[in-house]
Amino acid sequence: MKCLLHPDNETRKHYDALGFGVCKKSNLVSEFQVDQHMQKKHKAEYKTIQAEIAKKEKDDDRAFQRAMLNRITA
Repeated sequence: MKCLLHPDNETRKHYDALGFGVCKKSNLVSEFQVDQHMQKKHKAEYKTIQAEIAKKEKDDDRAFQRAMLNRITA
């Protein structure tokens, strides 16, 4: 597996827009190792990515709740 900041990452354009550096680490063997690598080598970037994930999950949950409420009240 590759570091989340690897040039081949599908979200690389977004990370470039955020000003994240590039990491060529590509020999990680599990998601756990990717996570550990990010936490140790790319602390600020890792925190930003985790915050974005949490915000997206929260936004998705709110949208789902709104849709359910609209369905119930309609």
